[in-house]
Amino acid sequence: MTEETHLHFDQLNLKFGQRLQLLPNPSEPGERYESLLLGCLPGETVMITPPPDGEYPLLSEGQRVVIRVTTSGGVAMFPTQILHIAEVPLYILYLDFPNAIKYRQVRVAARVNVALPVLLSNLTSGQLGPIAGRASDISLGGAKVVFDQQVGAIGDEVELKGKFEIAQIKRILSVSAQIRTEKQTPQGYEYGIQFFEQDEDKQLVLFGFIYSALAMSDANKLE
Repeated sequence: MTEETHLHFDQLNLKFGQRLQLLPNPSEPGERYESLLLGCLPGETVMITPPPDGEYPLLSEGQRVVIRVTTSGGVAMFPTQILHIAEVPLYILYLDFPNAIKYRQVRVAARVNVALPVLLSNLTSGQLGPIAGRASDISLGGAKVVFDQQVGAIGDEVELKGKFEIAQIKRILSVSAQIRTEKQTPQGYEYGIQFFEQDEDKQLVLFGFIYSALAMSDANKLE
């Protein structure tokens, strides 16, 4: 599940140089640009700049934008306005200081709806797989996947493979899991699988994918 609260800027405990994302068009949450936090003047302004190797959109003073920050426990987002753009000696955006920041804490059970093509290999029954299907929702703890045919039985160990996109970066990921539920529906065979992946790099990709999906679902509400 997710837990939504409102925080003050200083409660995020951000560090100078921390990466965050700028959404120049709140109605297009997929359009995001990496930025770096330079500093802030509490109650007045937040200063950000693009990374040295990053692209940046054409912006103007007075433009409304959304800032997104991923922390170790969730996602923070807030709408703001560009107060001033400095270009010399460094390109800096001066943003209106936020009064309240929407923060969504993500827990293991946080579940987001997706339409993610996947391949499943049954490790218990080596003759099954890889079989193409799709994940209809996913959480840090598991996923609901649908196939046109039976892919295994409850208790079988499986490997789920898919392409996960985070901030326009695509990663192909294989995750170890176990079948927990099985149900036949008009759409096919529906399985609930539980992840038990121990690889920390893979866990971070899952965290990032779910954070990104949650943030995109919220961005339109922040216009």
